[in-house]
Amino acid sequence: MKKILRRPSPAMVIAITALIAALGGTAIAGGILNKKKVNKIITNRAPGLSVATAKSLAAGTPQVIAFAKVSGAGVALAKGGVNNVSRSSAGHYCFDLASPASAGTATPFNTPVPFGTTALVDIPATSVNCTAPNNDAEVVTGTNTFTDAPFYAVFVK
Repeated sequence: MKKILRRPSPAMVIAITALIAALGGTAIAGGILNKKKVNKIITNRAPGLSVATAKSLAAGTPQVIAFAKVSGAGVALAKGGVNNVSRSSAGHYCFDLASPASAGTATPFNTPVPFGTTALVDIPATSVNCTAPNNDAEVVTGTNTFTDAPFYAVFVK
């Protein structure tokens, strides 16, 4: 069986030419990148930018200074920046932080936590049960009444 080859249409010739130009044009225009070309591009685009002058945090951004995962019984299951955690009474947990905090958050976790249980952070600790000199913060858990509940706590400066 004999195949008949037809000439490509002018539209097909233009499409193939455009495809080749698009694929090869950027490679030809860019040339080969080397360290000198890259440094020149960086200098032109971002003058004065260097690792030595970079700031780790923007001004005013809160910085985490302490965290803890606390059981309902007041045992720190995991912690960082926290010297001690104690349960002073039902739903009241006192924290001795390694550095003073300006704010904090606490979030209940695990399935035994009653639906709607909240965890509030008090800095500085103002409860009668957490007034010892080393108690920098207090977390209170419960909804309408104070109930023991496990929670995560994060403190920032």
